[in-house]
Amino acid sequence: MRCAAWRRPLCTLPAAVSMPFFILGLMLPVYGKQIGASVVEIGLFFSAFSLMTVLLRPLVGWGLDHAAVARAALSTGQAIGVQATCEHP
Repeated sequence: MRCAAWRRPLCTLPAAVSMPFFILGLMLPVYGKQIGASVVEIGLFFSAFSLMTVLLRPLVGWGLDHAAVARAALSTGQAIGVQATCEHP
């Protein structure tokens, strides 16, 4: 899929958002082996990470929906993102 020049930052956003999870999945087993963790311990860490993500996303979503300060911060962040997207060369 090719993106128009003005949409390129929006097309790369999903890759930028998922990059930390990719790095975690790639480097955690290597780092775990370096510190002496077993395969089961590394698997448990992945499971705990996934479980916390599943549990916290609804709570964070609810908090963003009900907190005026969070809503203002989210709106400000979106405005900055739109401005940066529009001014990107």
